[in-house]
Amino acid sequence: MLYVNIKLQKYFRNIKNFVVIRNNDKSGVLRLKSINRGFVFKAVKWIAAIYLMYFFTFGIIIFNFNNDRDFETPFNISMIESSNDEVLLLEEPINALRHRISLIRQAATSIDIACFSLSNDHSSRIIVLEILKAADRGVEISAIFDGIMHGFRGDKKGALHLLVKHPNIRVSFYEPFSITKPWVIQNRLHDKYLIVDNQYVIVGGRNIGDRYFIPGFSSDFTYDRDILVKRNSSESVIDDISLYFSSLWNFKGSKELLYNSNYIQDKVVDKYLESTVESIALIEKKYPVIFESTCHSKFHEVDSIKLIHNPLQRFNKEPWVLHEINELLKKENEPVLIKTPYIILTNRMLKEFDVINDLEVEVITNSREISPNLFAIAGYLNNKGKIVDNISPIHKYNGEGALHGKSLLVGDLITVIGTYNFDPRSTFLSTESMLIIESRELNEDIRFYANKHKLDSVDVKDMDYEGIPIAKRLVIFILRILLYPFTNML
Repeated sequence: MLYVNIKLQKYFRNIKNFVVIRNNDKSGVLRLKSINRGFVFKAVKWIAAIYLMYFFTFGIIIFNFNNDRDFETPFNISMIESSNDEVLLLEEPINALRHRISLIRQAATSIDIACFSLSNDHSSRIIVLEILKAADRGVEISAIFDGIMHGFRGDKKGALHLLVKHPNIRVSFYEPFSITKPWVIQNRLHDKYLIVDNQYVIVGGRNIGDRYFIPGFSSDFTYDRDILVKRNSSESVIDDISLYFSSLWNFKGSKELLYNSNYIQDKVVDKYLESTVESIALIEKKYPVIFESTCHSKFHEVDSIKLIHNPLQRFNKEPWVLHEINELLKKENEPVLIKTPYIILTNRMLKEFDVINDLEVEVITNSREISPNLFAIAGYLNNKGKIVDNISPIHKYNGEGALHGKSLLVGDLITVIGTYNFDPRSTFLSTESMLIIESRELNEDIRFYANKHKLDSVDVKDMDYEGIPIAKRLVIFILRILLYPFTNML
């Protein structure tokens, strides 16, 4: 036995990466003391370099390659069915929050929520509290948030713990970050809707937070747009939205959360509840109308209403939403007014949106002066030539706050409203949903607000860099250079 140990010792001594010692008790048993630090450092560097190459390739580079195969959508825009549903425009921010609270309070059986992100502020705490109260009444609640941009970090985890621990609430994350699957960082959940008792649904551009609901409570307030749909018969577009919600929930990349209580989580929850009490007191004092019932709201009848959405697939998606918008505009052949917070038209998008060359298209979007999304501004400027050549006029909003609503007005009859931005991310990467609605009254309502925003806008040809701080100009200039190879991900 001693002979074998001596042979092993000689063998290990010949390998410079290891140090071998004998036990102090002279038992003859050899032990590995340490691995040479230089060897470890080199191994870690190689592993890190290989992983970064893997991450960069499958998390970024691969999205610059698009398979331009033919595809079919499951929608038939040429045959929009008639509907008995009624709709209500939720344009004013306070009114949008008020209707959400009212619907949650009247929920009797179920609430389904799909949302990109939830903030940690007054309006979000109130909505979370109302959801918890509904669950206490026995309402079954399912909520799915984007797996990366969900917002439940730091102090915001208090809301997540409260929701997940309740027996009547289920919470899921869509495509949470995965070290082994870097491609999931690009495929985000961008849908935003609230379904109550399968009788009402709110669809639109608002996430949950003060910047979307309470002017003056957020330094980056944005004007947004939602549509409230009410069922009036056994057949409704709400059934299609519920089916789409189920597909999101059951998607292979969606992960339902489980709750495990511990001391730290309980402390975070206690702090969150204290903040919620303060938020309710503040809102009740300043905006008591938010807690009033909305049962007397006047809805518009519609001739037809249709849901369109992007497919649930990883990597580059088939551009279902843009394709259906293109087909709709071909069919109607009417002037189009687009409201979008960002507009980035790439060659890939123009290939699918070919009707833009044949129609009178007008756009309202944010100016570079007030837009909070510098990445989108950099992408817009890098593709400005394509945009200006195909669209005129382009109204650049330069008033207070910023625009975040997404809609199209087709003639004086049709409205398309939902979550889709005219950019590559909404076209090829994110989940998106839009409603196509035939209603002259709704079209007229939205056009009223569009004209108000035009008054605070200037034509893109008249825009310059006056009023933009030098630091912001420099950041935009640097981003334009850095992001140019990644335009397909903006």
